[in-house]
Amino acid sequence: AGPYSNNSPGVHVVDIESHDPEHPDNQRMGRIEWSSKRGEILNIDVAEPFRRLGVANTLFHEAHKAAREQGLLEPVHSADRSDMGDAWAKQAGGEVPERMKVPKTFLGEN
Repeated sequence: AGPYSNNSPGVHVVDIESHDPEHPDNQRMGRIEWSSKRGEILNIDVAEPFRRLGVANTLFHEAHKAAREQGLLEPVHSADRSDMGDAWAKQAGGEVPERMKVPKTFLGEN
């Protein structure tokens, strides 16, 4: 797993880079960002070639480890998540809050 960083005010970040010979440029495999105030996961992203390989789970667990080591709020699943995020949250573990309902007007529906 990659280093913990706090390069944006109010946001904690953990990156994972590839050390695969097929990706000699150390391509970023994934990143997790979570709120320093609420602990809520703001973003989790896995690069296309590394999806479905457990990278998101590793990010989640490494973020928890980094938070404990740094004395930070540990990341928690957000109620505001995509369909893919919802499926991942349910299998990743931890408490999964009910998903936010998006108003139809926000979706462009009347």
